Amino acid sequence: MSGSTAQRDVPEPSTGGTGSPAAQHTDAERVTRRMGVGLVVLVTLMPVLLAVGWSVSASIQVDAYDWTAQTISVLAGRGATDRWIMVVPLVVAGAVYVVLALRLDGLVAPCRALLMVAGLAVAVAGLAPQPVHGSSTIHMSAAACAWIALTLWPLTVKPRPGAGFEAPPFRAAATAVLLVLMGWFFVELVTDGALLGAVERLLILAQLAYPTVVAYRQGRSWTERLGSDVTHDATVELHGVAELGAPVMQLEFEKLGRQTVDGIQRELGAPDS
Repeated sequence: MSGSTAQRDVPEPSTGGTGSPAAQHTDAERVTRRMGVGLVVLVTLMPVLLAVGWSVSASIQVDAYDWTAQTISVLAGRGATDRWIMVVPLVVAGAVYVVLALRLDGLVAPCRALLMVAGLAVAVAGLAPQPVHGSSTIHMSAAACAWIALTLWPLTVKPRPGAGFEAPPFRAAATAVLLVLMGWFFVELVTDGALLGAVERLLILAQLAYPTVVAYRQGRSWTERLGSDVTHDATVELHGVAELGAPVMQLEFEKLGRQTVDGIQRELGAPDS
């Protein structure tokens, strides 16, 4: 066989057809990254889910429920009416944050581990209800773990070397705000204050804000690596979530602010009554 014939018989290497390893790798990576974008959407929806959960649950309670003074643990407790309405959002939120911790590959391991601990603690707190009388050690321990982990988490947010991810710049300020809110919540808790429920809700929404910002930044870094089509799809999805959640959160914050102001006025007016 001549040299020219031998050259014609040698198959040429594949350059990227749909069945080539390179194309399959690219497709798998794109699917993985798009799943990451979907996770960012879920994280963005978590504050909305929790707010809807505690609003609906509070509205159906047979026994009188003081939205300003009582915590969401009461709504998820054994004496609550249809307590699953509050339990499900807590467990879902905890699971989402555990998955988020696994998917935040742009951050250092301690940061991801602390977020995973927080997510597990939130889920356990939801699954270990407060009894009708007294208190559950498991519930209180898990809740305390979640409060502390989510409050300190912004300080641990640090990009992994070479990850191409830039962390939000206001870590210290976010932690300071969360520490103030947690301190206020602790004072209300130990003194059985009239604003315990309102402060708890403020703290929860504030704690969920920073993970949402970090997840959004991670999602942007994912989509920027994939090309304009996925970036466009992700932008449309995130804007849709924002448009969906904004009215709900606006109503929630208006209600929260109104109830907090009313509670403060009652406290200030109590000596005169």
